[in-house]
Amino acid sequence: MKILIADDNSKNLYMLEVLLKGVGHKVVTAKNGIEALGKLRANKFDGIISDILMPNMDGFRLIRECKKDPLLRQIPVIFYTATYTEKKDEEFGLSLGVIRYIIKPVEPEELLRQIHEAFLEHARSPRDFTMIPVPDEETFSREYNQRIGAKLDKKGWELKESEEKYCLLYENSMDAILLTSPDGSIQSANPAACALFQRTEDEIIKTGRNGVFDTTDPRFSTALEERARTGRVKEELTLLRKDGTRFPSEISSSIFTDRTGQKRSSMIIRDITERKEAEEELKHSFERFKTVMDGLDALVYVVDMETYNLLFINKYGKDVWGDIEGKVCWQTIQKDQSGPCPFCTNDRLVDSNGNPTGTYHWDFQNTVTHQWYDCRDSAIRWIDGRLVRLEIATDITGHKQIEEQLKHFNEELEKQVAGRTEALNKSLHEKEILFKEVHHRVKNNMQIIISLLNLQARTIDDPVVLKTIKDSQSRIRAMALVHERLYQSGDISSINLKDYIQFLAKGLLSFYGVKPQLIRVTINAPAIRVNIDTAIPLGLIVNELISNAIKYAFPEERRGEIVIDITKDKNDIFLVVRDNGVGIPADFDWRDAKSLGLRLVNSLVEQLQGTIELDRSAGTAFKIVVKEKK
Repeated sequence: MKILIADDNSKNLYMLEVLLKGVGHKVVTAKNGIEALGKLRANKFDGIISDILMPNMDGFRLIRECKKDPLLRQIPVIFYTATYTEKKDEEFGLSLGVIRYIIKPVEPEELLRQIHEAFLEHARSPRDFTMIPVPDEETFSREYNQRIGAKLDKKGWELKESEEKYCLLYENSMDAILLTSPDGSIQSANPAACALFQRTEDEIIKTGRNGVFDTTDPRFSTALEERARTGRVKEELTLLRKDGTRFPSEISSSIFTDRTGQKRSSMIIRDITERKEAEEELKHSFERFKTVMDGLDALVYVVDMETYNLLFINKYGKDVWGDIEGKVCWQTIQKDQSGPCPFCTNDRLVDSNGNPTGTYHWDFQNTVTHQWYDCRDSAIRWIDGRLVRLEIATDITGHKQIEEQLKHFNEELEKQVAGRTEALNKSLHEKEILFKEVHHRVKNNMQIIISLLNLQARTIDDPVVLKTIKDSQSRIRAMALVHERLYQSGDISSINLKDYIQFLAKGLLSFYGVKPQLIRVTINAPAIRVNIDTAIPLGLIVNELISNAIKYAFPEERRGEIVIDITKDKNDIFLVVRDNGVGIPADFDWRDAKSLGLRLVNSLVEQLQGTIELDRSAGTAFKIVVKEKK
């Protein structure tokens, strides 16, 4: 943009000129409204930034003259003042047609942001100033005299104070600022730069660019070349303090021509040591995540859902497939050279907007080792925001072997059933023992996973990771309880739903350390029995809803009650989980929640061919209808 600056203070004028040229604008200056008006009529400009209190013609009269001139009225004007700071001053300026009213002083970066924002908004939605009437002289003079009269008596000290504040922006900036020449010499350094480099301004000027920059940093010469080629550069470079210590920094530098025609450059420098330390801490957090995953007796890997590259595979997975991190998933795991396999492109893991949703469950057999795995796929956001597929696979080879044994056993049993009642009863007993053993082993394996997660949690300080581990333990415990109840039951084909939910609720209250006198859980249900394929998803649904109620419905030790109603009509199961807590906010979209818990609830209800509704009329009540799996 070509911008005209009008200001009678040479320091203010120069500083604003340097800032605007530093970001690529062309700048013409004027010291009063008369001079500005002449230059506006002689040249074409894209914008005007004007002080208000100036000799000969001030900013108010300048904009009035511009709006009266058909050739000038559409130029956007910004007022930048330290004198006219009252609300009525701003209202008067806006009524005359300015697009932004800025009060001095403002930090350089904030000032540039406001100027850029004002001109951008005007470009996107330009005001038609031809439709705004110019006040007649009498109306203008009356308001003008009111505005200027109160200011004239204070002009002396206010102007002096505003000039001092404006000049102090350079000196009081929290970022280090250097005014330099492209040849490496330094003309000035603000106090922040002196503190950053542990040198006086004279020492910085004397030592020059090579004394404060680590010239051995390979990015240094590249940055200089880019600035020479494009006129500006933004880069992370290593700098030097007086004592020789090195530190990382972010440099923003531009080349401009000053009023004498000399090439100059500005540098804004920010110490990013803390940011780098935070990045390092994030790296350590990832290392802790890897440590936890490497300790699991399960296969875990993460795949980029756009490139299909393997971002992570734990020790268990490397033992199975080798160190294949960084390689393409479908070429290394699935051995499919024709393109992404159905698992890589599984659209069940994301919604129509491409956001993570639900969990996909499948079995997988390694064609080399012939091991079977129980696999659970989820789409999640990775550390850097990428959408990835997380898979956790548990070895169920023993389970499959038992299934195969049972298959052969049943075939043999069917052949000998006639006339062998006693043998049949014995075989059925052995079958029951085998089924119970399966449930017992599955439950034990889940308990081992819970224990492993518990051990890993003791070494982790990150609250986000700890919460994730605790929520995972709660879900695994809900599934393990089904196998435990079946193992202890005389009927291994189904489970008493009320009995199961009671044990689950009691366990959750204990797991989250809830005081018995604060939250009471009431379960209203007849003796309903359901099979394991229905019990596990129902248990996970209730687990998530009770957990959410415990964590969010009763803040600050508020007393309350959680009520669970269960009824069954033929193949339909009706479930209501309600609480009298603080309720879910009206603007919270629970069907598109970011948390895994509510996404899991919606997915499981869909898996059971059901529906779910939320009633916010009194606390929170989730009303669910699902079909029992056969």
